[in-house]
Amino acid sequence: MNASVAMPARALVVDDNAMNRDVLSRRLQRSGHAVESVEDGHRALERLKAQSFDLILLDVMMPGIDGYEVLARLKDDPGLRHIPVIMISALGETDSVVKCLALGADDYLTKPFNPLILQARVDACLLKKRVHDGEMRQLQSMERELEIGRAIQAGFLPDALPQLPGWDIAVRFRPARQVAGDFYDLFPIHGNGGVFMVVADVCDKGVGAALYMALFRSLIRATASQAYPQGTAHADILLAAAALTNDYIARVHGRASMFATAFMGLLDPATGSLSYINAGHDAPLVAGAGGGVRQRLGATGP
Repeated sequence: MNASVAMPARALVVDDNAMNRDVLSRRLQRSGHAVESVEDGHRALERLKAQSFDLILLDVMMPGIDGYEVLARLKDDPGLRHIPVIMISALGETDSVVKCLALGADDYLTKPFNPLILQARVDACLLKKRVHDGEMRQLQSMERELEIGRAIQAGFLPDALPQLPGWDIAVRFRPARQVAGDFYDLFPIHGNGGVFMVVADVCDKGVGAALYMALFRSLIRATASQAYPQGTAHADILLAAAALTNDYIARVHGRASMFATAFMGLLDPATGSLSYINAGHDAPLVAGAGGGVRQRLGATGP
């Protein structure tokens, strides 16, 4: 089977000479391609905006907008620049070839052209186009998956922040990519009166960090939300959450060498006291009433 017949495409022939358009169209149709033809650059640009094409065969010398200008406009248009262009002209000068290639043409043929060479170059351009299209489909599929991941990850963050009389609590979360290893959480410790807070950062970026973010966040919340006896010290709750999470990660996922830095605190809204563990995380700032930094809550352990 002819290679062209095995991968039919939609081609646009642009030439001001009716005979040339007819010859090129018939050659491409014999190879199984659907072909449209127009006689000048203006109509070519109009058709390209109205219809999708896989290949353009473009004459260099045309009245009005010549092939150079059409080619330049195509390559400046993000929606059209991916379409391969074969320039066709009676000119055989090296300068014309160089100019077309510099403007982004994929190949160049001179008239009268050899049918076998035409077919070979058309097939090569279409193969390049199909590889590009396949890569774009794969990229779009990955972007859809990442968007799904972003939406799922957003569900791990609290829908609403605790409302405490006399306290204002606000957060801002802006991941560097669609998914991230950073996370925060705030929730009340029932029967204790305290509010647990955590800000953490899993090592690395992207999907792997996001998966471990979900694991770290779930472990910390689950262990901190256990039914502790009334009156359990805030420090003991913090230590239990840190130790149980750390031990599980080290025991079950140690070979992955993934880790998170985390600041975990338990606030007593009634007294304003804050017990905390800073496991290698950036030191939070404690600001005074006037806005100046009073202290930094540095690391308490690795």
